[in-house]
Amino acid sequence: RAGKPQFYDRLVIQRKDVSASFKVLLVPIRSGDPLPQVSGSDGAQAEVRWKGVTDLIQFSPSSNQSTGLSIVRNGKPYLP
Repeated sequence: RAGKPQFYDRLVIQRKDVSASFKVLLVPIRSGDPLPQVSGSDGAQAEVRWKGVTDLIQFSPSSNQSTGLSIVRNGKPYLP
């Protein structure tokens, strides 16, 4: 910012479209740890497998342009 160093990591996603529809999944990983396996193709859900845990993340659009989120971990509701 204004040529001054920043002492934290940051992620910037620039978009040029007026109406963007995308999701970003951020997973904290320590150096040397295995990467999670992420699958999902329709934009409505993603499955994340990592360290013996399987999370099913479901996205539901709402009328106010936000996205609802629910998570099922190993077959049990985790975030309703």
